[in-house]
Amino acid sequence: MPLWNARIRILHFVTIAYAALILLITLKSMSGTQLGARNAWHWCMRCGDLATVDVLLNMALFVPLGLGLALLRLRAWWSLAILSLGPMMIEIAQIWIPGRDPSARDVLSNALGGLIGLWVARNLRRWEHISPAGARRLMWTTAASVTLVWAIAGWLLHPVSPPTPFWWSLWAHHLPYTAPFEGKLLASSFQGRPIPDGPILPASGIPDSYESGPIELRAVIVAGPRSSGPAPIIIVTDGIGHPVAQLDRDGEDLLFRTWLRASAAGLQSPGIRLDGAFSAARAEDTVVVRGLLHDGRLETIFKARGGSKVAYQDVSPTSAWSLLVPIEHAFGPEGRIFDALWIMIVFFPIALLAGTLFGVDRTLALATAVTTGITCLSVIPALSHLHQAAPREWVSWLFSTTAGMICGWRWMGFRPERN
Repeated sequence: MPLWNARIRILHFVTIAYAALILLITLKSMSGTQLGARNAWHWCMRCGDLATVDVLLNMALFVPLGLGLALLRLRAWWSLAILSLGPMMIEIAQIWIPGRDPSARDVLSNALGGLIGLWVARNLRRWEHISPAGARRLMWTTAASVTLVWAIAGWLLHPVSPPTPFWWSLWAHHLPYTAPFEGKLLASSFQGRPIPDGPILPASGIPDSYESGPIELRAVIVAGPRSSGPAPIIIVTDGIGHPVAQLDRDGEDLLFRTWLRASAAGLQSPGIRLDGAFSAARAEDTVVVRGLLHDGRLETIFKARGGSKVAYQDVSPTSAWSLLVPIEHAFGPEGRIFDALWIMIVFFPIALLAGTLFGVDRTLALATAVTTGITCLSVIPALSHLHQAAPREWVSWLFSTTAGMICGWRWMGFRPERN
């Protein structure tokens, strides 16, 4: 009994601490609004370029709170009241907090995330005493869900032409929330065709070529001084202001991003950063910067009098985590670390469930784990015309699968019945 009471006290502390963290995150003032000004309440459910990212992250924020409330064994109506009224009170308070953006969408997504956590926790006991047949069904369901997520990610990572017939080219425009590019843009081309600072007409053939071949944005510039933040060099936008492709200077780095199906779905399109591209160029030097998407690979290229630099990033479902990044950040080599973590997080539950069955159905457990890995890391990228997993990503999958099966076997594994 003393041990049980200690666990309850720890659970109380963790749940209260997490609730305090939610309040800190959601009620912290942000820049952009004068003190005392009221923020407008938004009812729109699909507003914003990253609407889907916003919904998913808001749901994820409240899932642990729902888990904690359920594990505390509060009355159901108390938990429901906290998870429904809590988000509403937070959003109402944001009306008077500088820089916040209160909306009905946030209320619904927060509440839904909390209810998901509540449901998961209330079913934990059922999963603790699951039968081999139930574990087998759960393993297959998890494997199918991961495969579906991988296939959807492969589909989202393909270019798609925005629906507007007229596009615009913006030469070194100083836009809100960006730093100014203090160099000079001398010439630019998109899809191998010169583009002016202004409208790009359908007659140019550029919109029609966007989905059919490699995507290339190129600019000849005078480097200029170091920028204080992301500074647009050249942006190609659709008729309503969504960036189709853009090259930015961020300090001494070169950034490239392009429009994919993920962008149209309210998710983030992956970008790429070439670290230190401008470090060897003087402010008065004329250089060529280039962004390219071809054969499932993003590339940034910097050419100056002293030589050239290149960075590349494979576009693959293994980098699907980048679709959920809530800010426009282009990743450099550190993106490979997140790729490995994403693989380990996604495939661990399948291996864990396979491990529980290892003692009673070894062949099925191994076949499910291995088949899911091969399908996601090799077959789906091949069918989607994306890059297949690199050796380091196979190593991440092997580590996650091995660790998951060992944990499942040691902690929850079914043992063969002895006659």
